[in-house]
Amino acid sequence: MSQAFYGHAKSLARRTKQSIPREFIRVVTNLDEFCGEEDFEKARISIDWMDTCLKNFTKDYESGACSRSKSYFCAIDPASDGCLASQ
Repeated sequence: MSQAFYGHAKSLARRTKQSIPREFIRVVTNLDEFCGEEDFEKARISIDWMDTCLKNFTKDYESGACSRSKSYFCAIDPASDGCLASQ
């Protein structure tokens, strides 16, 4: 699954002549770990964030789709204070 998301991001990056955001790379690398640990809720949060990022890839970084938002921190660490406080 992570390879599919990363491949899609690489394709978008080439087509738009933009780089893949560091945040995306961090989330995509965690996806295999979450699935390997069978922590599918963490994986779902990561997939949702990456999907939103890819759908808005060509938009300005200021739009926040691929930024270090609350959903980003939930994607990389669902046990973080910011993520738990929102639930």
